[in-house]
Formats: sequence, C-alpha cells, structure tokens
Amino acid sequence: MYSYIIGKIISKNKKTITFENNYTGYFASVAEDEEYEEGKVKKIYLYKNMSLGKNNKINEELYAFISYEKKELFLKLLNVQGIGPKTAIAICGNDTTLVNSLIQSKDIDALSSLKGVTPKVARNMVEDCVTDITASTAIEADKLIKALRSLGYTQRQVEIALMNINDSNRNLDLSDLISESIKYIASQSNELS
Repeated sequence: MYSYIIGKIISKNKKTITFENNYTGYFASVAEDEEYEEGKVKKIYLYKNMSLGKNNKINEELYAFISYEKKELFLKLLNVQGIGPKTAIAICGNDTTLVNSLIQSKDIDALSSLKGVTPKVARNMVEDCVTDITASTAIEADKLIKALRSLGYTQRQVEIALMNINDSNRNLDLSDLISESIKYIASQSNELS
C-alpha cells in the first residue's frame, strides 16, 4: 500500500489528475484539481480502493490528496455508514479543519451545508466519527496517566496536569503530551515552593 508518491503533475481534469513517477503514469481522483499545477512536482498522498465490479472483475481506483490531513479525513469518512470513496472525496473538497471542527462540535446543520454532505450523512458523520474521537482520546489519556505515574508523579499531580491540558495540546502525540504535562507539574511545584 502506498502512503505517498512524489510525482510530476502531467495533467488535471475536473476532479482527476495524472502524475508521473519513475516513468510510470498514475491516474487518480482528487477532491479539488485546483490544488495541483501542471508541470509541478508534488508529494501526493494516496489511497488505493479495490472493489468488485461486474462479472466479478476487480476495479482499482486511486484517490490522491495534497496533504496528509485530507487523506486522514478521507479514511475517517470511509468508516462512516453510508459514505463510500466517491462521497468521501467530495467531502474532502471542503476545508479539513472546518469539517473536523463541525464533527467534534456535533453541528449537523452546518455540516449539511457543506459540499457533498446531506443531512443523513451529517448525522452519520457525527455519530460515527465522534465515537472514534472519544475512544481514541480515552486511550491516549489512559496512556498518559500510566506514563506519568511510572515517572513517579502522584495521582493528584497527574489529575491536575490532565485537567490543564488545553484543546491545542489535545492533538499532540503521547510523548509531547507527557512533556507538556511535566512542564505544567513543574510550574505548579515552583509556585507552591
């Protein structure tokens, strides 16, 4: 499975691009062809979809993304009931940060106003994606607690650190969360001394 390919954009045509890498041409569906400029070399994040077509023929389709965040959103959307690759790529044509924000805030009306999103799809996005976000957040919090406790911090220090991790820190990886928590615990210890 490809993660990304660095290739030269050969042509673009309303929701598709053709790009070349090592003398091989690739044809892929994209959310926005305006993001690609003919003749430019780009890092292109890919998703390969395989499906069973007529006469049991296997169909392969490539989907290309200009950023890893767009690919992540696409993959998240594929796990939503009622969303296939074509709907997911259409939704990825919207601002990624906005889509993720609306999902987290459970704003079905605003989601429904976005390109490629119907009210039913918006409800499914909120139900399926928020569950995934909540579950992954709980797993990360549990890992953070275990890491801080193994470093010798008291349960009270860990709880205070967790309560003070702000929203901008929630997207950090575990090692960065540990670092931010230690900084916060240290600053609190200095204030108490």
